[in-house]
Amino acid sequence: MLPDVCACLFCPYEGDVTYGEYQEKESILAILGSLQKELTEDCRLEFGLIYNDESTLTEIYVAESKYVKIWGVDRQHFEKLMAQYDIPYFEEMQFVDGFPKVVVPLTTLDAEAKSTEETLDLLENAFAPDNQK
Repeated sequence: MLPDVCACLFCPYEGDVTYGEYQEKESILAILGSLQKELTEDCRLEFGLIYNDESTLTEIYVAESKYVKIWGVDRQHFEKLMAQYDIPYFEEMQFVDGFPKVVVPLTTLDAEAKSTEETLDLLENAFAPDNQK
């Protein structure tokens, strides 16, 4: 769905998004894979991948509730990918807003997990070194 070169974006929940530099998608995925626990379980952290040029916008975004949002301009391509991976289309979707939500730091549930701030710092160093705080 994304080309071989794209960018990572990330932010604390309800914070400002940091857009990383464009780089090889495989490199981005390797770094994100090393933070799998934090990225999939820390509800104080959002992240995604983006590609944007004059004619294309594709963004895959994992929100704080760990559901995936996908934006793009090529609906047919997206529907083919859904079919390829057996992802069903639903006429009626349930929205995450309809469910109660409690957010606690992941480190309160898993002492071995990195803190949200530590994970954000690692993402900043890996993807947006020119934006250092």
